[in-house]
Amino acid sequence: MKVVINKQYGGFGLSNEAAEACVALGMDGWFGKMGNSLGGRRYYYCEHQDDKEFRCDPRLVQVVERLGSAADGDFAKLVIVDVPFDTVDGWYIHYYDGMETIEQDHMSWG
Repeated sequence: MKVVINKQYGGFGLSNEAAEACVALGMDGWFGKMGNSLGGRRYYYCEHQDDKEFRCDPRLVQVVERLGSAADGDFAKLVIVDVPFDTVDGWYIHYYDGMETIEQDHMSWG
């Protein structure tokens, strides 16, 4: 399963071009605020960008694959990571100062 994560300090974010491509593919339900900035530039904000479902959406993966670094937001370097299918339910996105990795859930007792 392919997952989009950020591999740069700063934080996950999409460029306007990537957000517009996602909306054109029917992902507009993921974006909470759309409007024009003070400079007239259109901006998009994804309220649920940390949801696993969003990060695994094949349409998002398609956009990031197609646009490459042009999909990166202002503080992002987006990459696609393949998560083995045997860990589909047992993983999460871990972040530190915006830099993300995919880690596997661990069991604990007691």
